[in-house]
Amino acid sequence: MLCLPTARICFLALGLIVSCSLGADVPKPSTDSKGDWVKLSKDGIPWTHPDTGLIFPQMLGDFALQGGYRDKRANSELAITYTKKESNIKADVLISPCKENLATTPDVMAVARKELEKLAADLTVLAGDRGYKEQHRSPVSDGKLPLWEKGEIPFISMTLGLVPSAAGASQPAINQWLAVLLYRDHYVQFNVIMPSDSIQKNKAEADQLITNLLQCVRYPALVPEMLKICRSYLDEPLTDSGRASADALTAFSKESPIFEIIYPGEALTAALDEISARSKDAALELLRAFTVGSGVVTLQNGTADESLEEGARIMLGLREMMKERTAPVESDFLDELAKASDAKRGAAFLREKMRAIPPAP
Repeated sequence: MLCLPTARICFLALGLIVSCSLGADVPKPSTDSKGDWVKLSKDGIPWTHPDTGLIFPQMLGDFALQGGYRDKRANSELAITYTKKESNIKADVLISPCKENLATTPDVMAVARKELEKLAADLTVLAGDRGYKEQHRSPVSDGKLPLWEKGEIPFISMTLGLVPSAAGASQPAINQWLAVLLYRDHYVQFNVIMPSDSIQKNKAEADQLITNLLQCVRYPALVPEMLKICRSYLDEPLTDSGRASADALTAFSKESPIFEIIYPGEALTAALDEISARSKDAALELLRAFTVGSGVVTLQNGTADESLEEGARIMLGLREMMKERTAPVESDFLDELAKASDAKRGAAFLREKMRAIPPAP
């Protein structure tokens, strides 16, 4: 009898059961399991794995984080899943502590390879219990994932094809991309699943999903670099180098599947549009300030309200600086926001203004 920890069973079962049913819910563990469901923020803030600091956004491109489960009895293993409405591609993630002493292990790649082979073997056994059998298995691909100044980590991957055991069975054949990474003394395992007959059709979408998942692992290593860029702006916001730093943060937010500037939408856009009609440069300066202020808090895993509050504070501080160095920026909206910000109610003020704006027809 194959005995697997509950979170691992959940992870493997997701690969077989959920992959080919559109819009399926995450399978629930049995009632006798002891653990906790992953709690997602109601305001869309990404979920952070407590032991590794890895951050998983609630929307990874077009894929939604459906939730997950942490089994307290299974060495703190945790499984989560991403799905996309009306898509037959799914991604499962399992994070678990590595019991090997990596500091004294001469070949950490071998450790990752062994875990990947174990994952494939467990999946094949479970597949047999579910009416599937292994059809093909690719050679293991050894690689490393760069983490900028923090070096590289082992990154091992392979593909596994499963087909129904019985001739004429109605279940579709399944293709799975499996990967194991070693990150901060933890295994990070990915399983991207789709029906085999849609591989070519969905290849680009699946490749982008894999890229985004790997970006989740790379993201924490990039945060210190982005915070340096923010500091460069805050030190000299009205210089070309400061503006370039703010623009680099904006570009990063557009490229990253994880980092997103918390912005108060039309509540601030209308005021900046009014300012832009008089001075486009002034409006851009204020927008950069809000972006950096909000972005700094987001990079440090602050709440949405904390990001809005700091974005407003930095923008209003720049407004005062512009009054002294360039020209005053007149705005009744910013005057009201300044009073609210002084009372530590900047975020509340912006939220009230957002609620007051009628939806677009």
